[in-house]
Amino acid sequence: MKTRKLSAAGLLSIGFITGILWVVSCGGSSSVTSALASAASDITYSNTTSGLTATTVQAALDEVVSEDAANARAAVDSQDLTFGDVIADSFTLGAVKTGYFSIAGAAFTAAAYLDANDNYSTDQGDLQGNAVGATSYFASVNIPHGATITEFDVYILDNDALESATVRLMSYSLDGSENLSEITSVTSDDDTDLRSSAGLSTTVDNDLNAYLIKADLPASTSVDLTSAKVTYTYTSL
Repeated sequence: MKTRKLSAAGLLSIGFITGILWVVSCGGSSSVTSALASAASDITYSNTTSGLTATTVQAALDEVVSEDAANARAAVDSQDLTFGDVIADSFTLGAVKTGYFSIAGAAFTAAAYLDANDNYSTDQGDLQGNAVGATSYFASVNIPHGATITEFDVYILDNDALESATVRLMSYSLDGSENLSEITSVTSDDDTDLRSSAGLSTTVDNDLNAYLIKADLPASTSVDLTSAKVTYTYTSL
């Protein structure tokens, strides 16, 4: 420990003992020894103007770090962020999201070859059936694996009082097929009749199944398939 003489009556000694800075003031017959703190948690301070509740330096640092973290989370909540290359197995969303798969009638394919004059789409993209005989049409459905199908909607123009169209949402596997939902048109004076099948709860398994929409149109030029829509929910990407 180094010693420095302050006056004729006093000495000030400063040095390190076991890693702690000591200040020793000696004068006359008495001596005062004090050890400076070796940790931030041992140093007290006044927080009158700081706005913090901590009373030691370490506690103040912890409080500031905690507030910064909370402010950072609040700053990015519900904000659009741009990242560079991100690699992850999956992303879990903060809430359930809703998605839609829609397909126009013109995108359906006939089950068998038909003459172009008997199988065509209108200018609006509707699918009109074969006037000679009833025909089935198919369209593939592409929905993310693990999503839940909740609703099936079909838009059909049906101006034929005697004939109707039946549209099915189906799954196919090596074991066969399954109807997930079936909708039949009703004759309507409106341009397009919306038929819905809500309350579905089918989990999509693209590993074991394939999904498609099958439309059975009658032998009538007054029944058109306008479009079909599958609504689904998902919680991860």
